[in-house]
Amino acid sequence: MKKIFSLAIIALLVIAPSISNAQDSTKSRMERRKEMKEKYDNMTPKQKAKVDEKRKAAKEKYDNMTPEQKKAAKEKLKAMRNKRKENKE
Repeated sequence: MKKIFSLAIIALLVIAPSISNAQDSTKSRMERRKEMKEKYDNMTPKQKAKVDEKRKAAKEKYDNMTPEQKKAAKEKLKAMRNKRKENKE
């Protein structure tokens, strides 16, 4: 009985922080998206057109990449996210 109880406590100590971190990151991601949407909604039509052109150019660039280049870009993005996460903590 003690063994089961101690395993349950250890599981809570290990799993609970990862769950709360996931919830925090989801919340902050949603907040960032909301802020970006509000910022976009407050732009002038000229500014919106400029942003849309940049988005379109970035999408075309990504679509024209080879599978190896796409994989490298994804790895670079992961590394940037991990570095940002480490700096945040």
